[in-house]
Amino acid sequence: MDFRQPYIKNSLRYVYPLFILLHAVVCLCGVCGNGAMLAVILRRKLYRSPTFFFLANLALSDFLKAAVVLPITVTTMMFGNWIFGSFLCFSLPMLHSFPIHASMLTHMVIAIDRYRLIVYPMKSRIPAGLCMIAVWVIGVCVVLPYAVYIKYYDLGALLGIDFDGVGLCWINMSKHTQEYIRAMFVV
Repeated sequence: MDFRQPYIKNSLRYVYPLFILLHAVVCLCGVCGNGAMLAVILRRKLYRSPTFFFLANLALSDFLKAAVVLPITVTTMMFGNWIFGSFLCFSLPMLHSFPIHASMLTHMVIAIDRYRLIVYPMKSRIPAGLCMIAVWVIGVCVVLPYAVYIKYYDLGALLGIDFDGVGLCWINMSKHTQEYIRAMFVV
C-alpha cells in the first residue's frame, strides 16, 4: 500500500458515497442559507441595528463552519492516513472549535443585550461592533492552546523516501489536556 495516497477507512469503504452525499447536502444548505442571510442583512443595511449585526455574526460563524470546517472534517474522517501536512494538523482542532466558540459567545452577547434592553430600557445599547470584535478575539484566545496538545511526526523524515509526504497527527491526551478540556466544558 502506498501511504502517500489517501485511502478510505475500512468502516466507510462501502458507504462512503452516501457519507459524502449527506455531508455535501448539509454543507450546501449551510453555505446557501447563511450566505443568503448575510446577503440580505448587508444589502438592506440591516446591520445598523445591533440585533441584526449579532445575527449577521452568527450567520458568518455558521457560514465558516459549513464552508471551511465541514469539508475538511469529512475528508479527515474518511481517510485512514494523514496526508494533509503539519500546518493542517496543528490548525484543524482550532478550525473546528473557533466558529463554535464564536457562535456561543455571540448568543451570550445577544442574551446580555436583550436583558439590558428589557431591564434598563433607557440605557444605550452595547456597541455591537465592539462586542463582535471581542467575541472573535476571545474565540481565538480560547482555541490557541489546542496547538500545544497536537503532535505531528513526518514519517518521510523518519522512515525514508517511501513515506515522503505522510505524517502522523494526534492529540496528546495528557492529564493537562484533560483538565483543559474539562475547564472549557465548564466555562
